[in-house]
Amino acid sequence: MAYPNHALVTALRKAAGNLRSGVFYAWGHHGACNCGQLLQVLTHLSREEILSYAHMGKGEWTEIAEEYCNIAEIPLYLLMTELEKLGLHPPIFTIWNTSRIAKY
Repeated sequence: MAYPNHALVTALRKAAGNLRSGVFYAWGHHGACNCGQLLQVLTHLSREEILSYAHMGKGEWTEIAEEYCNIAEIPLYLLMTELEKLGLHPPIFTIWNTSRIAKY
């Protein structure tokens, strides 16, 4: 479930602005896809750092989210925790409901 809030909307808008300005984007790259772009904004990590953390799990963000445990303290879970603090909760980390953003 996603909980729209000001911080989430601000982070999504910043990530969208970065994309509009031409930052590197790749659908199949954990650090440069939609989720990776948002994580870059939230964590100030590079796409390469996000990619290396994401490779500690298996699969795409949807599979990683399904296996997410907020007790573990390895870097991959740091990324997931940042998304969770922003109002995104498994398994919706890779689904963005932009229709609800406009009211913020």
